[in-house]
Amino acid sequence: MGHIPHQHLDPGISQPTYNSHLLKEQQRDTMESGQTRAAVPTYLGWSIFNTLCCCLPLGIAAIVCSCKAQNANAVGESTEAASASKTAKTLNVIGLVLGIILIIIIIAIKATM
Repeated sequence: MGHIPHQHLDPGISQPTYNSHLLKEQQRDTMESGQTRAAVPTYLGWSIFNTLCCCLPLGIAAIVCSCKAQNANAVGESTEAASASKTAKTLNVIGLVLGIILIIIIIAIKATM
């Protein structure tokens, strides 16, 4: 009978690890100086929802601000990221409120016909 050789892993060789730096659970990044900073929220999902379901112009502006916040987070510019994040949140709140008001108006008009 033929002998099939078994492969053994060399404990001295490190096995590859797969780190996904895009996970949402990762909320802290380490800067080169060793300090940690909190990543600000980007509200990208909310911005996309508002674009598709509520208010197209404000949703597009919110997506732009969300992407600016995401890019600023990636390069460590926390003040720019916080500013863009705040703008995206404001645009999303306004867009959502306008979308809800518009839906109520449309339902009221349809009900009276």
